[in-house]
Amino acid sequence: MKRLLSCLILLSMTLTVLGGVGSAVPASATGEEAWDGSVGTSFDGGSGTASDPYLIGSGKTFAYLAQQVNEKKNRYNKTTYFRMTADIDLGNQPWTAIGKYDDGSNANRLCFNGNFDGDGHCILNLNAVVPDSSANRVGLFGTMLTGSVSNLGIESGTVNVSCPVGGGIVAEIFYSGVRIENCYNNATIRRISDGSNGSMMRMGGIVGVMNHVDAQVTNCVNYGMVDASVSGSNNNNGFGGICGLAQAGTLSNCYNLGKVNGGFCWAGGLIGFATSANVKAETCASSGLVYTRFSASGTSNTNCAGGYLVGKATAAPTMTNCVAYTLAYEETGATLIEDGKTYYLAEKMLANGDVALVSGTVNSTDRLNPTAQENAPVMQAGAGVRLVKNSSGLRFLAKVSAKALAAAESQKDEGTEVKIGTLICPADLMAERSTFTHRTLNVTGTLYQDVSAKDGLSYDADGNAIVKVALVDITPGNYGRSFAARTYISFIRNGETVYVYADYAESDNARSITTVAQAALADIRTEQDESYAYAVDGGFSPYNSAEREVLKAYLILAD
Repeated sequence: MKRLLSCLILLSMTLTVLGGVGSAVPASATGEEAWDGSVGTSFDGGSGTASDPYLIGSGKTFAYLAQQVNEKKNRYNKTTYFRMTADIDLGNQPWTAIGKYDDGSNANRLCFNGNFDGDGHCILNLNAVVPDSSANRVGLFGTMLTGSVSNLGIESGTVNVSCPVGGGIVAEIFYSGVRIENCYNNATIRRISDGSNGSMMRMGGIVGVMNHVDAQVTNCVNYGMVDASVSGSNNNNGFGGICGLAQAGTLSNCYNLGKVNGGFCWAGGLIGFATSANVKAETCASSGLVYTRFSASGTSNTNCAGGYLVGKATAAPTMTNCVAYTLAYEETGATLIEDGKTYYLAEKMLANGDVALVSGTVNSTDRLNPTAQENAPVMQAGAGVRLVKNSSGLRFLAKVSAKALAAAESQKDEGTEVKIGTLICPADLMAERSTFTHRTLNVTGTLYQDVSAKDGLSYDADGNAIVKVALVDITPGNYGRSFAARTYISFIRNGETVYVYADYAESDNARSITTVAQAALADIRTEQDESYAYAVDGGFSPYNSAEREVLKAYLILAD
């Protein structure tokens, strides 16, 4: 059942077969098996009007759209409409952008000018490439002069940039009226070495270049890495979490959680290079690490440095309510090593020029979580371990407020019920996903456990629900593997399932049996009380001798 992508981007400024870990789910909820590279001969239905859009439900039909746009100039215009009817797995087949060419001349441009509605669906296994000299824009879409792309996600894949402009959703917004709304990207945007690594290039997680005052990118999230590590020095290059080069246009309610490696060029969490006051950013934020080969405070950063929000600005962009989340910077330090090279992390909002050109605030204590929702459950940090012989497992704890339950009850359809559950999944698999949700786990074929709270639910005196869940019978080979948990509320509203998820951060909500067992054995105090009642060498423990033997056994079996 579809869910609007906008539900995934609310901001509260969020397998290897395992013993006893759920069962397999389909590889993807797509309209067909993975695309084989073939091209269809028509759309799947519709007439292209707003009320009866062309329908696209498979890889070959999506490729038919690309073929139509790339073979004839102005094939479609802003009065033509398209809608996806299923998630589409592109199978890592080479993909040419829809609107592949722009030489600055209206006579030769091949661009997409229609209105594309993803309808809450996503693209999997994108492998965007520049096939030959007939193309010079790369991404899911290439150049757009007008029209829109909305309600669409890229769940996995790579955009291989060997041309001047590349982006996750669209490479370049060139003229007025273009709208990119309710989209996310989890693909890697990567510069490919072409023997001229100092040549001009712009790349962004959502859009590569935005250059018209009426262009708008709204409610979009980038989770994917923007990797320009092979880039040589060029003062005009820009690599950004949301937009590479912004000459004009507006970013609104956009968030970057992906890393940006600028190589020897300018890089920013939101924008790599901003050139005018006609660039606007409203209620945007970035938490992804931005880093380059030189530091902003160094003496050799003429063409290279990273900024929390903007890399380089030659004029002051208009920025309102923008936030840089820097906790990851403080946890990482001033430098990092990647592929044997030393990189310097961003140190301020803007890498070059007067810092007054870029306004915003720094939040050094919280994490940016674009999936957090009002009245969401609250996970207790950490986990407990089962202290029962021959029954290994982890316990997770959460609270659902009485207010949250009342809100769900007031919104649900009559005759339906509010449910509480917890998703549990290996944390290493979650690190590869854009969001920890039912939809993402299902479309990526990730094994997970969805545990109903009915058996582990109790209520405190204030009516808050206390949720206790356990993942049991974990095999010794997985004792050292971290498992992530995320509690949720679900209910039916207007015939569709609505999920309200707890905040999730791997550092707080993922644990392994060995990690928990080690912490438990080391939890010793010098003074005895009711909680620390059992004498051990060096003090008193909350665990008796039998329980400590179980904890020690976990560590032995893990080895």
